[in-house]
Amino acid sequence: MTRGLLVGVLLATLPAALDAQRQTDTRRIRAEYAGVLLQSKKYDQAIAEYRRLVADEPTRFEYRMGLARALAWSRRHRDAESELARLRALRPGHAEVEQLTRTVRAGLDPSSGEARSWVVHDPAHLPYRIQLARAYAREGKSRQAADQFDTIFRQGARDDLAQEAAAANADAKRFATALPLYRRAIARAPSDTALRHDYARSLWSAGERQASLAQYDTLLLRFPSPAWLVERAKLRVAMRDHDGAERDLAAAIAMCPTAEAHFVRGELRRWDGQLGAARAEYERALQLAGTDSAGREIRQLIALIEREARPSLGAAPEGDAVGWVGRAELAADNTGFSYVSGGGRYGIPLGGLAAVSVGIEQRRVTAKYDLYTRESYGFGADLGATFGLPFARLSARGGLLRHGGATETGYGSVGVIGWWRSWRASAEVKRELAFPLLMTARALATSDDIPTGETVDASIMATRQIYGLAGAIGVVDFGIVADIMRLTDGNSRPALTTTVRYPLGDAMSALYVASDLRFEERSAFYWDPDHYMAHSLGLEASARRDRGLSYVGRLLTGFARSSQFAVRGSQPDTTTTTRYALHATAEGELSYRASGWDAGLTSWYGRGREGDYQRWGGSFRIRLSTP
Repeated sequence: MTRGLLVGVLLATLPAALDAQRQTDTRRIRAEYAGVLLQSKKYDQAIAEYRRLVADEPTRFEYRMGLARALAWSRRHRDAESELARLRALRPGHAEVEQLTRTVRAGLDPSSGEARSWVVHDPAHLPYRIQLARAYAREGKSRQAADQFDTIFRQGARDDLAQEAAAANADAKRFATALPLYRRAIARAPSDTALRHDYARSLWSAGERQASLAQYDTLLLRFPSPAWLVERAKLRVAMRDHDGAERDLAAAIAMCPTAEAHFVRGELRRWDGQLGAARAEYERALQLAGTDSAGREIRQLIALIEREARPSLGAAPEGDAVGWVGRAELAADNTGFSYVSGGGRYGIPLGGLAAVSVGIEQRRVTAKYDLYTRESYGFGADLGATFGLPFARLSARGGLLRHGGATETGYGSVGVIGWWRSWRASAEVKRELAFPLLMTARALATSDDIPTGETVDASIMATRQIYGLAGAIGVVDFGIVADIMRLTDGNSRPALTTTVRYPLGDAMSALYVASDLRFEERSAFYWDPDHYMAHSLGLEASARRDRGLSYVGRLLTGFARSSQFAVRGSQPDTTTTTRYALHATAEGELSYRASGWDAGLTSWYGRGREGDYQRWGGSFRIRLSTP
């Protein structure tokens, strides 16, 4: 009975055993077939067979290894890397898997994160570190790329990587490392013009301009290129060799006119003060550039040329410059009043359109009268912000001021200006202490012991609304400025100034200036005519350059008429007295602009208010840009 039971069990399990054997034999045959396909380089068929085998036995090492080889040999490196990841999990440290992994990864362009994980897993394998350096370079992470190349070169000389390492260090501004690497690379491939071009540009960026010029000379002897001629012209401009730059640009334009060549030649014309010729070059560049970003930049420069072709006759709210700005100012008259201020401002950019700044100012006012002399000091600090577009600018400032120990107040301004071709319009509201405008210290409160009635109890503040319009009709320029000033003592003073300019030559113009102002109320502390007007004629000489020395000088003379209420006893009379006086004005401005800095000096002199009254002053300004 036991024998019968055993025979029954064997008969029952025999079909399943035979089926399992058949499946094993089938997989063995398919595995051998997949191997033959792989050796025959029929990779797609081999991959299909190995995928079927892996589906049947996912943990079978030989099947997955065969699939990884088929994927790798068919250059499907990313899929092979995925299979190898599973194999590395199945057999950590397996020599054949590690060798195939290195081979597959050599064909990948990994991200920096992926390549970094390879280096962490196998730090001794130099190709992984090379791939990490290249990944950083592709992603624009120049400093990290340079660090990896430096590590590679410390492990041994690799002249075949010198060009890549030099480029990474140049992008990272590490020129002390980049330049020797470029020289090593050029020693291996002296006829590689692209490599020599990169070397020339890096020398230029490193400040070795003469050496850079020598490399451009070598390049252009071997392969005259309009683009390289324009680059050499830019380098010559940086070296102040404008004649050489002109020759290079002329040669480049003769070979192939480009927007860049005409643009650079327009810059040379503009820096030399030839604004008409500069505009012609910019317009030719615009025709060649089209509507891309370069075209937009050129259109902005054409608008700038139209604005800068003649000194503006309107008003302009002050904006915030990027970098350091120092300023000093003096105003004085022959009554004994003098006002001196000096300060600094630092501005930083916010994006490409805005800037913010912080400024400080120290002031001193001195007044000499018959019975006493008065002197006081003030200090202020403020914040500023400017938002600028090619056709408009909005600026604002606000701060606090302490003066003479008796005045603590806020001051500020908000202004906007817009341009269209040679036209300009502006509007500004300002709040400030009035005494510099009124040219008297009596409008400033003081804690000093001075006679009663010689000064105000509270410093007079001025709120001004300033509107300006300037433009050109044909060859005639004109400007109109309206200045409405309201004082905290209840008085107000509207003023209007009109200027007309007619060109007599390239650097000489005739000027006519008319001014009109009136005070609504009478005051015992400052000059307050019921009505004042002046008309004057004169000449203006000017030369304006975007780089180098510029100047403007004006000399005008005419007459002034003032009407003042008569005073009988302690009360003003309704009748007025009218006086005429010689009106004369002299103004001068010198400025110098260079790359990274500019400075300006102004001076002025005027007479004609009434009698022998005279006033004078000036200012100095310097700006230093920051990297």
